[in-house]
Amino acid sequence: MDRNEQDRIRQEKIELIKLKQGLIEESDLIKEEKQEIEELKGFKRVKNYIYHNKPFVLLGVFFVVVFGYMLYDMLSAEKPDLRVLFATSENYNMKMPLIEEAIEHYVEDYNGNGKVHVDILYIQLDLEGGGNPDYFAANQTKLIGELAVGKSMLLILDDTVAEYIRGEDNYSIMADLTEMFPDNDLVTKEGFYLKDSKLAKLAKWESVTDEVFLAVRRGDEALAATEKGMEENYKKALETFEKIVNDETN
Repeated sequence: MDRNEQDRIRQEKIELIKLKQGLIEESDLIKEEKQEIEELKGFKRVKNYIYHNKPFVLLGVFFVVVFGYMLYDMLSAEKPDLRVLFATSENYNMKMPLIEEAIEHYVEDYNGNGKVHVDILYIQLDLEGGGNPDYFAANQTKLIGELAVGKSMLLILDDTVAEYIRGEDNYSIMADLTEMFPDNDLVTKEGFYLKDSKLAKLAKWESVTDEVFLAVRRGDEALAATEKGMEENYKKALETFEKIVNDETN
């Protein structure tokens, strides 16, 4: 190392000490490198925002879905006499029209329009993970929204979806109706299993497995439902459930 280089290094050290002690504010010998911050634009900016605010974004999506369901229900021209949530791991979508007709045999004309109409919301949840993840996420969001609104108090579920809804806390949304039907072995804590039932035969539902059951939802735990509306829907669901079960024993 030549003398000039040694003098430069020594002078830089002196300048650095002065900077640290506050004797000088800047030095011509020592240049501080400033890291340029990339300005995010367009979709990159959106992705960056979502990444850093993921909990709030997910919460916002949840409330949009819930209130979207509520708004749709308010603006729907035709109000069904009964709404049913039908959620299974198997795909029974093709059977839905016949199941609707079969349940209508047990439903009153609650809205007084001179005809009986049952509206079934069908959701398939592929919990084995072999299907399209976007399709699963969309149906998962639809299920959460419907459960939050509390319009569907009569449920058709299978054991797999029921376990998924209960979650790790084992929180059941189904009402225990064994006290209402103490002498009926067909009614369990989960509900009324439909395999070989009159309802299944009426719907020509030969493919129904022994894991699919009819249940009534508890009337005290929907997030976005009004107390009065939930009580009315619970009463309709309970009356329909009772007629279906009683028809089985007659």
